[in-house]
Amino acid sequence: MTVRTARRADPHSPDDAGMTLIELLVAMGIFVTVIAVFMSGVVLMTKDAARAAGVSDATTTARRVLDRFDKQVRYSVGVNRPGFGPSGAYYVEFMVPSQTAGATPVCIQWQFNPTADTISVRTWTDSLLTPMPSGWNPVATNVRNNVTTELPFVFIAADGNAGHQKLTVTLDIGVASRPGAKVSATYAARNTAQVGPGSQTNAENTPPDGQSKNPVCRTGVGRP
Repeated sequence: MTVRTARRADPHSPDDAGMTLIELLVAMGIFVTVIAVFMSGVVLMTKDAARAAGVSDATTTARRVLDRFDKQVRYSVGVNRPGFGPSGAYYVEFMVPSQTAGATPVCIQWQFNPTADTISVRTWTDSLLTPMPSGWNPVATNVRNNVTTELPFVFIAADGNAGHQKLTVTLDIGVASRPGAKVSATYAARNTAQVGPGSQTNAENTPPDGQSKNPVCRTGVGRP
């Protein structure tokens, strides 16, 4: 006959002892500290990633604009001196030959709108008839140039040292208060020269007002 002896639980046994309130508070404090350190690292990495993405996007946009100027200005037969229009936007125009032999040249006008922070472009045929400019095509947003200290378009006249007219394009692109991209490039209009029809925009009005004395795109639409 087997005798089974029932064991009574000892309420004072170490195996059944729980955590004291102080131990619980210490554990919770350590856990909260670890979580806080982890989350601060996550927030920092997120901000760094967003900053890097913003710089990359701004650089890509700026380079895209400069590539278009590179393809257009190098074939230009004349660049007008940049200036402000009545709306407060800053403009530059130049003329390029038509891609079709014997066809009418094309005028290209770029606009920086300091209110909307945009760069846009439009074109029209330089015919003797009423010009029909295209609509403005936005090319870049978040353009942060300060027109009082850093103009986006600067004209360089042809002279004894520079055989061709040139145009310097400087862009500061990015979201306000965040790092962005600042790029600048100078393009030579290869179909212009110091003397002759190609350099007719070298001279400035008298008295000086920043405008070309004999602008190309004579049937142009002006600066709005």
